[in-house]
Amino acid sequence: MLLTGVAAIFAKHICAALVFALLLLMMRNLAIKDKFYYIFIALFLLWIFMGVVLFGLIEGVPKRTSVVRDIVLMAIIILIFKELYNEYGKIISLISFSLFICSVIFVSYHSYKTYLSQKAINQEIIAQKIAGKSDIIIHKKLIYKSKKFIDFGNLQEDLNHWINQAVANHHNIQSISIK
Repeated sequence: MLLTGVAAIFAKHICAALVFALLLLMMRNLAIKDKFYYIFIALFLLWIFMGVVLFGLIEGVPKRTSVVRDIVLMAIIILIFKELYNEYGKIISLISFSLFICSVIFVSYHSYKTYLSQKAINQEIIAQKIAGKSDIIIHKKLIYKSKKFIDFGNLQEDLNHWINQAVANHHNIQSISIK
């Protein structure tokens, strides 16, 4: 079982390395035809460097700093879309517009579900405060958790968690937790 797990981890990294090598080879072939594509190679190597060295080998780098790596990846994607648009203008426009509409619908849905969750939590806090409780307990079913978005603002089971303490201070109550 352990050997299978180790093999799976190595297979994932070997496959990623092969894909990265293939992408670099393809970009090099494009760069031979047009010097503009050296920008792709430079950005791609920078992205790999940041992923491996800064976030893989150096311990203690905060996760929030990975936004720089994401910005470099976005630059690569934008340059690729620019090149594809020059080649296939109408098709890329149609696909981009469709993806944009789907993204807006997706984000709107999760935002609305988060809004409903927060509204229900606030109503529960007010109801328990009116009943004279200063130690508020919220049921887990009221909290909407999405795996697609960071839900760091959700209440936790631990009374001493900073989120719970901030919400308790905001509502002028002793403590708040979920069960």
